[in-house]
Amino acid sequence: MQETDSLRAGLNSISKQIREFRSELKVELGTFKDELKTQMKHELEQFKEDINQKITLTTQEIKEQNAKVETTLSRVEEMECWSSETDGQEFMQEHKKMIDKLTDLESRSRRKNLRIFGVPEDEEKGSVTQFVEELMRRELGIDADCQIQRAHRALAPKPKADRPPRAIVVNFLQYSTKEMVLSKAWSKRIITIGERRIFFDHDYPLAMVQQRKSYVKAKKILKEAGIRFQTPFTKMRVHWNNGVKTYNDAKEVEKDLRDRGYKVADSEEAEGTITLLERLEARKSSAWQRVTKERREEASRRVRKRLEDFRRKNAVNL
Repeated sequence: MQETDSLRAGLNSISKQIREFRSELKVELGTFKDELKTQMKHELEQFKEDINQKITLTTQEIKEQNAKVETTLSRVEEMECWSSETDGQEFMQEHKKMIDKLTDLESRSRRKNLRIFGVPEDEEKGSVTQFVEELMRRELGIDADCQIQRAHRALAPKPKADRPPRAIVVNFLQYSTKEMVLSKAWSKRIITIGERRIFFDHDYPLAMVQQRKSYVKAKKILKEAGIRFQTPFTKMRVHWNNGVKTYNDAKEVEKDLRDRGYKVADSEEAEGTITLLERLEARKSSAWQRVTKERREEASRRVRKRLEDFRRKNAVNL
């Protein structure tokens, strides 16, 4: 009997302890649950705040990009309107005028120079100035001091033996002296060094040299026909039977030759020799064309669509 009571008391004690443990466990689980909910709520709020900040920043950047695109479209539209009102040919004509002025300035800086063509390389054997003075004394009969300031070979690499020699450039103190020397040389017509014929001429700028070369075809035809002609600077003067006529360029000469019954081969202009001004004049249109309102609106829609795609893509990544 006593053992039964002792066993019952032990079981009651164990049951009491179990109840107390359950009660304590329940309290601790409730506390843990509350703490976990609080912590998760705080972290979610912090994450939401970060997301909102990034969205706000992205939205602001997209607005700025939209503003920049609108500004760019506005400026492009203004430029297109301006360019459509301004003929591109006017700019090219102004450019041509400037080039002509520079060529004229270069011509004036060379007006006291002459060039001697055909003198064999190393023929001067030392001082070019002394060689030129002796040449003019011997071939042109000029004994007076011509006041040569400088004389030298053209500034180019020395050519090979089978190539034409470089010209000799002579600079005089006085323009009248140069003209006198040229006049004597042209009057004598044939001047030689050994068996080589040499030529005296003005010191032309490169642009004028190229323009004078364009008359080669017309010169050949006129020489074969025995027609007298002259090429003063960039023009050509032809002494026809019915009078003298002056031409401004090779195309004008060749056209007149064809009209007069002479056979003139078509010019094969090398690529790049036609100027931009000539291309514009041939097209008779502006280099810019006005963009229509429909095209501007279409371009604006494409830009906005790309911005929307960019916004959605970034929103998904976030």
